[in-house]
Amino acid sequence: MPAPLPGTRRWDRKALDLTLDKLSGIEIPAALPEEDEYATWERGYQARKAAHAERRSGPREPWEDKFDAAWAEWLVEHESWNAAQPPSKRSSPADVEKARQSLRGVWQDKYGKKL
Repeated sequence: MPAPLPGTRRWDRKALDLTLDKLSGIEIPAALPEEDEYATWERGYQARKAAHAERRSGPREPWEDKFDAAWAEWLVEHESWNAAQPPSKRSSPADVEKARQSLRGVWQDKYGKKL
Protein backbone atom coordinates (compact mmCIF):
# COMPACT_ATOMS: atom_id res chain seq x y z
CA MET A 1 0.00 0.00 0.00
CA PRO A 2 1.18 3.56 -0.60
CA ALA A 3 2.70 5.52 2.25
CA PRO A 4 0.79 8.37 3.90
CA LEU A 5 1.27 11.89 2.61
CA PRO A 6 4.50 13.41 3.93
CA GLY A 7 4.14 14.94 7.40
CA THR A 8 0.52 13.77 7.88
CA ARG A 9 -1.49 10.77 8.86
CA ARG A 10 -3.53 11.02 5.67
CA TRP A 11 -3.41 8.98 2.48
CA ASP A 12 -4.00 9.98 -1.11
CA ARG A 13 -7.35 8.40 -2.05
CA LYS A 14 -6.46 8.13 -5.73
CA ALA A 15 -3.17 6.40 -4.91
CA LEU A 16 -5.03 3.94 -2.69
CA ASP A 17 -7.63 3.31 -5.42
CA LEU A 18 -4.94 2.69 -8.04
CA THR A 19 -3.08 0.30 -5.75
CA LEU A 20 -6.26 -1.62 -4.94
CA ASP A 21 -7.15 -1.74 -8.64
CA LYS A 22 -3.73 -3.19 -9.46
CA LEU A 23 -4.03 -5.78 -6.68
CA SER A 24 -7.50 -6.83 -7.85
CA GLY A 25 -6.42 -7.14 -11.48
CA ILE A 26 -8.54 -4.25 -12.78
CA GLU A 27 -6.98 -2.67 -15.83
CA ILE A 28 -5.97 0.93 -15.36
CA PRO A 29 -6.89 3.05 -18.39
CA ALA A 30 -4.18 5.04 -20.08
CA ALA A 31 -4.16 8.73 -19.29
CA LEU A 32 -6.58 10.62 -21.49
CA PRO A 33 -5.07 13.25 -23.77
CA GLU A 34 -5.71 16.83 -22.76
CA GLU A 35 -8.89 18.23 -24.21
CA ASP A 36 -8.46 21.27 -26.43
CA GLU A 37 -10.71 24.34 -26.27
CA TYR A 38 -12.87 23.21 -29.19
CA ALA A 39 -13.44 19.72 -27.75
CA THR A 40 -14.40 21.26 -24.41
CA TRP A 41 -16.84 23.57 -26.16
CA GLU A 42 -18.29 20.72 -28.25
CA ARG A 43 -18.82 18.54 -25.15
CA GLY A 44 -20.57 21.44 -23.40
CA TYR A 45 -22.62 22.21 -26.50
CA GLN A 46 -23.87 18.64 -26.73
CA ALA A 47 -24.79 18.69 -23.03
CA ARG A 48 -26.67 22.00 -23.40
CA LYS A 49 -28.42 20.69 -26.50
CA ALA A 50 -29.54 17.55 -24.68
CA ALA A 51 -30.75 19.57 -21.68
CA HIS A 52 -32.67 21.92 -23.97
CA ALA A 53 -34.29 18.99 -25.77
CA GLU A 54 -35.47 17.60 -22.44
CA ARG A 55 -37.01 20.93 -21.45
CA ARG A 56 -38.92 21.37 -24.71
CA SER A 57 -42.48 20.22 -24.75
CA GLY A 58 -43.88 18.25 -27.63
CA PRO A 59 -42.20 16.21 -30.33
CA ARG A 60 -39.36 17.51 -32.46
CA GLU A 61 -40.06 18.61 -36.00
CA PRO A 62 -38.59 16.34 -38.70
CA TRP A 63 -36.44 19.17 -40.05
CA GLU A 64 -34.76 19.51 -36.64
CA ASP A 65 -33.42 15.96 -36.79
CA LYS A 66 -32.19 16.51 -40.35
CA PHE A 67 -30.52 19.78 -39.33
CA ASP A 68 -28.78 18.13 -36.37
CA ALA A 69 -27.47 15.33 -38.60
CA ALA A 70 -26.23 17.79 -41.23
CA TRP A 71 -24.64 19.98 -38.55
CA ALA A 72 -22.85 17.00 -36.99
CA GLU A 73 -21.39 16.08 -40.39
CA TRP A 74 -20.27 19.64 -40.97
CA LEU A 75 -18.65 19.82 -37.53
CA VAL A 76 -16.51 16.76 -38.27
CA GLU A 77 -15.29 18.29 -41.54
CA HIS A 78 -14.80 21.72 -39.98
CA GLU A 79 -12.83 20.35 -37.03
CA SER A 80 -10.20 18.79 -39.28
CA TRP A 81 -10.10 21.88 -41.51
CA ASN A 82 -9.88 24.19 -38.49
CA ALA A 83 -7.02 22.19 -36.96
CA ALA A 84 -4.99 22.64 -40.15
CA GLN A 85 -5.32 26.43 -40.03
CA PRO A 86 -2.77 28.69 -38.37
CA PRO A 87 -3.93 29.73 -34.88
CA SER A 88 -4.73 33.25 -36.03
CA LYS A 89 -7.21 31.97 -38.65
CA ARG A 90 -8.97 29.27 -36.61
CA SER A 91 -12.66 29.59 -35.84
CA SER A 92 -13.43 30.19 -32.20
CA PRO A 93 -16.16 28.16 -30.48
CA ALA A 94 -18.24 31.34 -30.34
CA ASP A 95 -17.91 31.75 -34.14
CA VAL A 96 -18.99 28.15 -34.68
CA GLU A 97 -22.01 28.56 -32.39
CA LYS A 98 -22.97 31.80 -34.16
CA ALA A 99 -22.84 29.97 -37.51
CA ARG A 100 -24.97 27.13 -36.11
CA GLN A 101 -27.63 29.52 -34.84
CA SER A 102 -27.69 31.42 -38.13
CA LEU A 103 -27.93 28.26 -40.24
CA ARG A 104 -30.60 26.80 -37.95
CA GLY A 105 -32.65 29.96 -38.47
CA VAL A 106 -32.41 29.49 -42.24
CA TRP A 107 -33.55 25.86 -41.95
CA GLN A 108 -36.35 26.87 -39.62
CA ASP A 109 -37.61 29.52 -42.06
CA LYS A 110 -37.43 27.12 -44.98
CA TYR A 111 -38.63 23.85 -43.44
CA GLY A 112 -40.35 24.54 -40.18
CA LYS A 113 -42.28 26.88 -38.06
CA LYS A 114 -40.96 29.40 -35.55
CA LEU A 115 -40.35 28.02 -32.09
